[in-house]
Amino acid sequence: MLNFSYISSTSLADSFKNYDSDSFSSSIAGQTLTAGTFVSTTATMPLSNTNSICQVQTQYSGLETFYRVINGQAVGNYGGGSYQIQTFYYFTSTTLTVMTIVVNQTGGNVTIPAITINCRATLFQAPF
Repeated sequence: MLNFSYISSTSLADSFKNYDSDSFSSSIAGQTLTAGTFVSTTATMPLSNTNSICQVQTQYSGLETFYRVINGQAVGNYGGGSYQIQTFYYFTSTTLTVMTIVVNQTGGNVTIPAITINCRATLFQAPF
């Protein structure tokens, strides 16, 4: 028997049903980050995960063409390791929030491109 409270993903749960889904986005303008600074953006949408399990996917338009599944958080280094992008999500009441932070990883200035964070959230009706 699987205990779904400890599992972030599995192919053994074929009884899950697509419950609700939506797409939304936020963006970060192209800019120069000075040493030790960061910029963040928050995307929100009304979505309640009561009696369901959520899957969130993100894509960094302007940097990549693929979507990644967020399990906890996603962290990637870009610009030859000069800046890092971190994305995570959380629920508050009936709102899903996806937060993305771009951090300067160098001791000097770093120019980042304009980035649109495209998000897909899907709820799966939990069979328990």
